[in-house]
Amino acid sequence: MDDTPRNRGEMLSFIRMLRLPNVLLIIAFFVLGDVVVLDALRERLGVPAHLTWIDRTLYVLDLLLITWFGYWLNDLHDQAADRINRPERPLSSEQFQPSLVRSMAWGAFVAGMLICIYLGVTYGETRFIWIYPVVGMLLWLYARYGKPMGLIGNVVVSLLIAALPGILILPELGLMEQWREAYPTQFSVWVDAVVNYIGLVFLINLAREVVKDMEDEEGDRVQAGRSLVILIGQRPTAWIVVFLLLMVIALQLRLQLMLGSTLSGWLITAIVTGLSALVVMLLVSNLNARRLCKASSVLKLIMLIGVLELILFRGLL
Repeated sequence: MDDTPRNRGEMLSFIRMLRLPNVLLIIAFFVLGDVVVLDALRERLGVPAHLTWIDRTLYVLDLLLITWFGYWLNDLHDQAADRINRPERPLSSEQFQPSLVRSMAWGAFVAGMLICIYLGVTYGETRFIWIYPVVGMLLWLYARYGKPMGLIGNVVVSLLIAALPGILILPELGLMEQWREAYPTQFSVWVDAVVNYIGLVFLINLAREVVKDMEDEEGDRVQAGRSLVILIGQRPTAWIVVFLLLMVIALQLRLQLMLGSTLSGWLITAIVTGLSALVVMLLVSNLNARRLCKASSVLKLIMLIGVLELILFRGLL
């Protein structure tokens, strides 16, 4: 009976290690993208899904495993900074031993690699297996050298996040080729919209990475970080984020015009624009930890809305 509270605490710590809000965002992205968008295209062209539903589930699990690998490596390498910035994290509060987290990280990587090999061999797509270890190497480099890399590290992570639409489409390259041959003009418009969407994902994530660095300045200095805020200061960094958000608004308006003037589309555009403006107001006024925390949370909300925006791509099919 005496062990029950401790066991509960360990379970809650493990759940926090899973980063469930981020994981659910990834799952929602793939469910909406596959079920709402790609299924509509398959129905129009009269072709089945390239992967079975079980293998599609494994494909998403594979992505989650490499994501956890990156998170847990970051936790290991950022312990000194996290003791100041995020003392509630399991490693910072010594609820988990570093050796256990290291085993979890590399176990996730190996399991994901095995799934990747299975899918590549099963579907005759071994030419894509190299992507998994390359992404793993980039995540390791970011975890190991991310603090000294500063803005470059932010850009690398944002590029990996922006690659999610490509990862969604990767198993359906044959479907994309059939669509291009059958409806070349429509396909061209769709590709342009997807590239625009990728740009949005990149900019929003980059803005959030920079804002998080602004929040974490104190701890990052302890770990010899070279984040943008450490190099040029809070106020100039805030104005860079403002510039990124102005680009987000411009790309969102362009995407809306490409997707068609639907009520739901304009509603999403109005929300994204309004929330971006809210972040701008938080950053241009007196900066403090509370405002930076709110700005980071609002940017996370914009990312969620960006996932829901996938539904609008069905209108281009």
